[in-house]
Amino acid sequence: MYLKGGLVNLILVGRNPDKLKDVFDTIKVKYGKIEIKTVVVAFSGDLDEGVKKIKEIIEGLDIGVLINNVGVSYPYARFFH
Repeated sequence: MYLKGGLVNLILVGRNPDKLKDVFDTIKVKYGKIEIKTVVVAFSGDLDEGVKKIKEIIEGLDIGVLINNVGVSYPYARFFH
């Protein structure tokens, strides 16, 4: 999520572009004024490449919250940036 103009905006990351589009469309219908960006990444492959894609999308954004539901993590707390 990131804030812009007082709204909470989203960056959705997932491996399936069709499911990302479905989630995007569902959220847009309910909360039309928010900005949503999507990134297709399969974290079962090259983690460095996935992180690179996400970094490109979030470049210049002030990220306030990261929710990791991917199932891939480090054994310790770590800053994404």
